[in-house]
Amino acid sequence: MSTLQRWYRDFPYIHTLRFRLVMLVLAASLPALGLLYYTASQQRDDALNAGQQEAANLASLAASDQSRLIDQTRRYLLTLARLPELRGNASDECTALVQALLDDNTYAYQNIGIIRADGTIPCQASGLRPIFFEDNPGNLKAALAAGDMTISDIAVLPGSPDGTMTYAYPVRNDAGAIDRLVFVSLPFSALESFARQTNPPTGTVFRMYSDGNTLVAQYPANAEAAQPYIASTPLPGATPPVEDQSGTLLTATGVPFLYARSPISIPEAVWNFGPAVVSVALPRAEIVSRADSLFQENVGRLLIVAALSIVAAWIGADLFTAGDAESRKRVVHQLYEAYSTGQIDGLEDIVNPRFVDHSPNLGQAPGIDGLKQVIVAFKTAFPDGRINVRELIADHDKVVARVTLVGTHLGEYFGTPPSGKLVASEGGETFRFAGSSILESWSLFGPLVPIHSDRVGGNGKETPEEKPSLWKRLRPWGRSRRRRNGSVREVTEPAEPRDVFLTDENGEDR
Repeated sequence: MSTLQRWYRDFPYIHTLRFRLVMLVLAASLPALGLLYYTASQQRDDALNAGQQEAANLASLAASDQSRLIDQTRRYLLTLARLPELRGNASDECTALVQALLDDNTYAYQNIGIIRADGTIPCQASGLRPIFFEDNPGNLKAALAAGDMTISDIAVLPGSPDGTMTYAYPVRNDAGAIDRLVFVSLPFSALESFARQTNPPTGTVFRMYSDGNTLVAQYPANAEAAQPYIASTPLPGATPPVEDQSGTLLTATGVPFLYARSPISIPEAVWNFGPAVVSVALPRAEIVSRADSLFQENVGRLLIVAALSIVAAWIGADLFTAGDAESRKRVVHQLYEAYSTGQIDGLEDIVNPRFVDHSPNLGQAPGIDGLKQVIVAFKTAFPDGRINVRELIADHDKVVARVTLVGTHLGEYFGTPPSGKLVASEGGETFRFAGSSILESWSLFGPLVPIHSDRVGGNGKETPEEKPSLWKRLRPWGRSRRRRNGSVREVTEPAEPRDVFLTDENGEDR
């Protein structure tokens, strides 16, 4: 017997029918669980691919929206630069016009006004001053010399809760010289408005960069996610940013994002902005959450079904008790067959290694070795002996046997000297099983009683009695007279009882 088989027999619980049915249910659940995991992996991959495409689409749309906004503002400023109220020196007329334009507020500007080359502001619609030019006269000089629209950096103006960008365009006076700028202050809520309209996944971060790496705007403004691969000190192993970069990125906080960026189309003549891009970072966890939730739901359903199946298997094991009982009866028959044949090599297949005989003979070794010793001693003492099974009753893990030992006693049997006679002994035995192997036994046999040899065949079994012929039963002299208490009555010769064959030493029926 292999080591694995011996190990298998050392654990009696795993031999039970309930354990086998439960393991069968679990084994049947494993392929379903594997299929669910494979399906969930595919769904996660599909969700990530769709999320990456969504990030690219959002970045492209946001870049187009910013390009539209810049172009719209540029055309608006170009129109304002041609108005005579803004080109002249009448401050009252200029102020009335820009206030009317701001009241109309078609484009949600915060301020509209004129700033001269000397930094003075002759007219404006509100008190939000363009500090981009006021704080740095060099910016004003460069904007006047640019010849086209100038876009300032984002700044928080006094009295404005949001970041503001200033767009300026040179204005020519009646003499054709550029001596002032018309400006509009636009709160950088356009990116926020776009983000709200697109309804992206929760936690999505929109950013706009100028000059490749300068962060101009971000939505939401308090996003905790660090700049993915765009920071001045990139993460280890980071790839320098390119305009069409996309993929799964880790931020400085270790949060994975699906990242995409798209260039903003800005006229080359626009000053102080340079190449601009919009980036969109979608939280990876949010993208795959639906696939993970679906996987968890399916696993939950599978566990419920498996639990119900285990309960059904546990309860339904009793339905197979009858079949299990028959198999244990067959094992007992195999054991008694070993007594008849003397073959002990296959006992390990039906007897547990931890076998205990609770009714040992004198000098019997413990365990399965003792059982082998008993069988060898039995076959030596009774060469033609056998154990005839009269009845077997199985209940749960036990089998009760009513048997008859029959054989010619030619050798000593555990201290009993040989008699040379054909003997028999009635007995009862109880076997407790661990799975399909015998774990314990209890035995009780009566004394060895000589029996008539003509009543036992060569195979040790009782031979049937020959019935008298019909003629013998009907003949007149087959009747005899018996006297009882002085009376005479006819009786028929009674037949010898067939179910009693044990006799005492005088040959009388017991």
